[in-house]
Parts: sequence; structure tokens; C-alpha cells
Amino acid sequence: MAVCFGISSSLHISLFAKHSPFLKQHTIRTFSQFKSTNTYKFSFKINSRYSTARNQRLVLSTLKSNHSKMEEIHNVSFIGAEKAQIVDDKLMSQLIGFELSQLMELAGLSVAQAVHDFYKDSSRRSIVVCCGPGNNGGDGLVAARHLFHFGYSINSVIYPRLATSFEKPLKPFYSQLISQLSALDIPLTSEPQVPQDAEIIIDSLFGFSFSSKGGIRSPYDIILSTMNQAQRKHNASVVAVDVPSGWHVETGPDPNADSNAQANTPDMLISLTCPKLGVRDYTGPHYIGGRFVPPKLLQEMDLKLPKYNGSDQIVRLV
Repeated sequence: MAVCFGISSSLHISLFAKHSPFLKQHTIRTFSQFKSTNTYKFSFKINSRYSTARNQRLVLSTLKSNHSKMEEIHNVSFIGAEKAQIVDDKLMSQLIGFELSQLMELAGLSVAQAVHDFYKDSSRRSIVVCCGPGNNGGDGLVAARHLFHFGYSINSVIYPRLATSFEKPLKPFYSQLISQLSALDIPLTSEPQVPQDAEIIIDSLFGFSFSSKGGIRSPYDIILSTMNQAQRKHNASVVAVDVPSGWHVETGPDPNADSNAQANTPDMLISLTCPKLGVRDYTGPHYIGGRFVPPKLLQEMDLKLPKYNGSDQIVRLV
């Protein structure tokens, strides 16, 4: 679903953004995404008649209704961090029987398939993958391997955890992922600098368990800063895995946060298992991956997911 706005002046953009924290920070990029989406469109104009409080509330009410329609049309649930963790725990319980490495492999494959689906007709072929210290970073390591086999050039995989692997050894399956990338001669580095000539950047730093309390620690703050710079100044295309890094998993980006404390609005988003509450306002290309949840678990957790087609590991929402 896309929402397309006809805006007659910057004054009207400011008026609208004032009443939406998400749009206040991301107005320009978001409106460019509105133009690029090609699913069904809902359009209206914001003009001087929306200057009254009553009609400003009408605009916000329209957006809220819009989110509900997203969930209804695509038959999808948006969930918070606690519910997401419960789902993961149940998937890895003795009753269902998944191991973390299996879920990571399937999630990473979903990320790679979504990236290929979106960029297959693009001239962008060079990819930088930014991997954090946890499971979201592991998804990125898996995605890098699959994207290599899909024919993309993996410029580098940035994985700062490598720098501390001697004093704090990696878990066995993380070591195996590193070995698999090395066998393909994919460049791995612990240096936290995103190349400014990157064409596609995969943001796989932090997932739904991230807490912004205390800020983003070094060296991940440097990765985030240089990633934002490459996107903003050099037109790099950023793909966020599950949740854009630094965004609150339930409330989304903080409009008052420092620009280097959270990711810019991504050019594409891949939600894993279920989309999170913090991305309900995201209007760009949005995929869901993670085709491994048993129907009984969906029913138990009162979750709705869209139907996957054929052998696809992904579903595109927008």
C-alpha cells in the first residue's frame, strides 16, 4: 500500500510533519519513496484548510486508519519486542525443535532473496554488509554468502566482532559462517568504516532486542554514522534487516535523536518472522521473510502472516 500526497508548498510539508514525529525527521526521503511505490495509491492534498486543529487531527486520523488497512489488506500482525522474543523461544523449544543456526540460515536466505527481488533489474551490484554482534548480525553474514552466489559483488562484510574473537571466542556456528565467507574470498573486516562508494548497504547491526539506553556503543556508532553519510551524500541504497539500527522496536525513530544515533529511513526494509511495531509508519518497499512459523504457533500467538507463493521465502507488502 502506498500513500501519495500532493503538496503545494514547503509550508504545507512543515505543517504536516509537525504533527508526525516520523515525518518530521524523514519528510523528504519519505515523499520520494511515495512516488516510487507502485501498489495501490491513496492520495489527498494538504493545503491551507488543514491549518485548523480539527483538520490536523483529520490528517493524523487518516494515517492511523492507513496503518490498520495495511494490516487488514496484507493479513499481517505487527508485534513488539516481548512477543517477538516469545515466538523465537517457542520456535527453539523442544516441542518445535529449531536451532538458532537453522533460523539464522533461513532468515539470511530471506534477506538475500528480498534484496535480489528488489535490485535484480538495477545497475547496483556492489554490496557492503554491516553486521552487529548478535543474531541480526548473523543474519547478515548468511545473506552475504547467498548474495555472492546470486551474482552480486560483496565489496566487504564489516564485522567488528572479529576484533575481539581472540579474547572472547565466537560461538561455533558464527565461526562456521566466517569460514564459509572466507572460502568464497569475500572480504571481511573489523574496521568500522562504511565505504562511501557503496552502492547497496545492508544494515544488519541490531535487531528487535536492541536497547537504546546508554546510546550506541563504539565501534557501531561509527558504522552507523558512515552508513548514514554514504546514503545521504553519495546516494547509497540502504537495506534494513528487521528494524533499522537504532530505531526503537515499538515506537520507531526518535525525532529528537542525534542523526548518528540511529539509521536514516532505509530505502528498503525486510521484516523477519513478523514486522515490528516500530516500522508501522514505514512507507518504502517492505518485505517479510522467515517462512518457518508453524500454523499452530501462529494460532497460539494470535499472529497473522501473509501467504507465501510457491517456493518463495519472502512476501512483498509494499
